[in-house]
Amino acid sequence: MQKLMYPNIYYILTVLLMAPVSAAGVERTNSSLRFIKNVYRSTMGDERFNALMLLYIHIPVDYEMVVNRFSQLHPRKMLLSQPLD
Repeated sequence: MQKLMYPNIYYILTVLLMAPVSAAGVERTNSSLRFIKNVYRSTMGDERFNALMLLYIHIPVDYEMVVNRFSQLHPRKMLLSQPLD
């Protein structure tokens, strides 16, 4: 399609190609918002809430590293590698 021959159609197609294909990112953000609001909202301020939202949405969590760090910080707690032994 020639840009000079159909400028309006060219513009519409350009805008459509820039639009996201799905709303998965928005749905994921709303899901995380609901989770954080329900679980932690009553005990924190707006600054902490915003920081938690940014962390929850943008930073993947390495759960093994979290468990290892917790076990190093609290050596008197139950062994996390074998909790039933």
